[in-house]
Amino acid sequence: MVFSLFGGAKKRAAELYEAAQKGDLDGIRQALEKGADINALDPECSETALHAAVDKSQKTVVDLLLSKGANPDIVSGQHFTPLIIAAAKGDAALPIIESLLAGKANPNLAPTTGPMQGGLRCILQRAMDRMRFWPDCWPQAQSQRCYPMVRR
Repeated sequence: MVFSLFGGAKKRAAELYEAAQKGDLDGIRQALEKGADINALDPECSETALHAAVDKSQKTVVDLLLSKGANPDIVSGQHFTPLIIAAAKGDAALPIIESLLAGKANPNLAPTTGPMQGGLRCILQRAMDRMRFWPDCWPQAQSQRCYPMVRR
């Protein structure tokens, strides 16, 4: 694999990223024990392990990475945060969105203009409703309810 060509930090970042994609909790722990930077961008994909876990809907991995200090607001090479990736997946990703928001992901980093703006805002709003989480950090969303309140 291409990852074996990298040395040191790049190799560890690639191992962490690959383990996160696969949902390999032991592989993640091993990569971190070897000194992998939890917030490093994978050299090939320009995403963090958290981006990969969110993209592959690996909620357990998301929770582990957040508990180990992963930054939920890092922007990938494609200009997406993990929260944007999760919100783009729709309602199926609500548990992951809730984990990211509980892990202090900033919903203000979601697009406020452009073609993705409306749908992402609505999905984030719905997740916040489910959590009963309407902080002052996103006041514009409070006046633009796109979905009915959903409670557990």
